[in-house]
Order: sequence, then structure tokens, then C-alpha cells
Amino acid sequence: MCHVCLLTGDAGSDATEFYQDSSLLGKRWVLPYLELEPELCFVLVDADKQVCGYVLGCADTASFEERLMVEYLPGVVKEYPLRAAQDLSHDALVIRDLHLFNPTSSQLTSEFPGHIHIDLLPTWQGQGLGRRMLNCMFARLQEHACAGVFLEVASNNQRAIRFYAGSGIYEIGKMNSERVLFKEQENSEAVSGKKLLVGVRVSWGGETSANAGLGPAGRLGSGAGPLVRPVLQ
Repeated sequence: MCHVCLLTGDAGSDATEFYQDSSLLGKRWVLPYLELEPELCFVLVDADKQVCGYVLGCADTASFEERLMVEYLPGVVKEYPLRAAQDLSHDALVIRDLHLFNPTSSQLTSEFPGHIHIDLLPTWQGQGLGRRMLNCMFARLQEHACAGVFLEVASNNQRAIRFYAGSGIYEIGKMNSERVLFKEQENSEAVSGKKLLVGVRVSWGGETSANAGLGPAGRLGSGAGPLVRPVLQ
């Protein structure tokens, strides 16, 4: 999963050439979810059981970030000392983000309490797999009584923005110089009478950051081709 994060870390493209430490992006954007919210982690695996995508998230961003700062970040920052302010390398920027982590604004989480993070290798894009991954996560979030979620995408990741627009996610305004997209998700059969609101926050700085037999909670049945499965089974 961390390797997929690196291979999609440059606005959806391979970021390997930009990082001296190839594990940094994974330590920032993948491992916290695996450690703190494993029930809300799904992977896309191919016929050879190789991971080619994932969707990670949480139902309560404020609570997740509190745990992140207490349970996860202290160990990571010990491994990576803060670099000089004039160091603008990709490694230094991620390390700075780990040290100077800024919790999400309550203005956003009041309407969108949860958030998700999705990456899919370019080879598997354009086949409806990203939509399947989102559907799995939306259904699981509804089971966790999450009223809405947001996610971030770099403003130069036009392919991702087109994907969200094609999935029915639309812009509704700006917040802190960032675009906010919004969608009202139809009810999942798993949670009667509830709707899921999905917001997508688009950063302007340029820094990145239905299977056959698939039930509403992401449970797998039989079927050929790539499958979305929960990390915890």
C-alpha cells in the first residue's frame, strides 16, 4: 500500500524521483490509517493478489487527529528530525508536515466529520474500480453513522478532479482558499433512512498530497478481475 502511495504521489503520477526516502509518503498518508482505523481500510487487489489501489478513512476526523498526534506522530518525528526552513525538498516538506501537523478546521468537520484518502495505480484507472472502492467506503462509513466525509486532491491532479465530477461530486464554494466539492450520496441498503454527504477539498498549492458479489459493506463474493476487500477480514 505504501508503494502505491509513492507511485501515485505526484498528483496521481509516480513520485519516486522526488523522494530520497521512498517510505515517507506512506508513513504520512497510509500507515496512520492502518494503525488507527483498520476497519476503514480497503485495498484493491489483482488476480495475483498484488495491491493496485486502496481507500482509507475515518468516520470522525477530530477524534482521529487527536489519536494521530498522541499515538502515531511522536514515534515518527523521532525518526525524522525537523529540517531547516530553507530546505524545500519533497522529503523536508513531508517531514515538516509530520512535525507541524495542523488539525482540520472545525468549520469543515462540522459538516463533513469524516474523511477518506484514495489512490489507484494508473494502469487500473478508467475501469470503474475507483467508483467501486468509493462505494465500499461510503457504505462502511454509513455503518459507522458518519454524516459526511471530505477528501483532498491536488489542484493539478485534473484526472482525479474529472473522476470526482464524473462520480457526481460537485463544487459548492471555497473554504480557506480551497475549493469544496459536495455530493449527496443515495442511501445504502445497509443503513436505512440515512444519507451520506461527501465533500472534496481541493488544495491550490500543488502539493500532493462493484465487484461481482460485493455487498454494501464491502464484503466480497466470487468474481473475476480486481477485487476490493477490507484490510481486516
